[in-house]
Amino acid sequence: MERVTEVLTKSGWTPPLFKKLDLDLDIAAGRGLEEAVIQSTQIGVVNSWLRNQPGEIVSTAIASLRDALSPYVDGNSVRLPGAMWLISSEPA
Repeated sequence: MERVTEVLTKSGWTPPLFKKLDLDLDIAAGRGLEEAVIQSTQIGVVNSWLRNQPGEIVSTAIASLRDALSPYVDGNSVRLPGAMWLISSEPA
């Protein structure tokens, strides 16, 4: 927060207000567990880790990911707890 405040105020903005937003993120976009697994393996770090791995490792990792996400299933959603900051400021 200090760094953001420093950058904004040195750039001619008022000291920012920080509001933490706790929320559940539906990583399945309402399309179920299998979609969440697919999305999780096609983007980000998991995709990088699985790239160029033997099929057996990929299959094992996908099964493990499915097991790890299962407790977060809520109907057709897979809701993971998340948080973000809403930062507001205005010209000084």
